[in-house]
Amino acid sequence: MMTGEYTLKELYKVLGALIDDGHGDKEFQLYYDSETVYTTIPKGSRVILLSKAVRFTDYDDGECHIDDLEEILND
Repeated sequence: MMTGEYTLKELYKVLGALIDDGHGDKEFQLYYDSETVYTTIPKGSRVILLSKAVRFTDYDDGECHIDDLEEILND
């Protein structure tokens, strides 16, 4: 497994490859390896693009929401 930080495009390619390999029905989880803490992204979450990050939230905070990242990530 790779270590370090992924760009959005890199993560998109990794997840796309996993889906192509038949893993598309698995739950998406983010792990931290010190004591194996993880989080999931709830279904129906909004995607918020910040200046240096992407946030998934089910809370409407008035920020700009992106419904379809696929076109952005393909660019």
